[in-house]
Amino acid sequence: MKQYENRLRQIREEYHESKTRLAVMLKIKRMTYAKYEEGLSQIPVDQAIALARHFNVSLDYLFGISQINNGFPGNCDHPTVQPDEQQKERSSFPQSLEE
Repeated sequence: MKQYENRLRQIREEYHESKTRLAVMLKIKRMTYAKYEEGLSQIPVDQAIALARHFNVSLDYLFGISQINNGFPGNCDHPTVQPDEQQKERSSFPQSLEE
């Protein structure tokens, strides 16, 4: 299940998160989180859900089942469209639709 450990590390690094910060968020020891990334311990479902929600990724993406990140269902904390992209989309609408 090497894909899972690689994906977990990749996502953490993309968001510039530390193992310590994520461990605090999950209310676990840093070493426990490190074991998840190293493949020495399996991540419990509730913690996987918390990470998927935090990073706005689907569980399929987090576990390496899918290469496509569709975001976490119902999560509005971290929009999948970045502000610059939203502005581009908005400028392509006719003005009558923006009001």
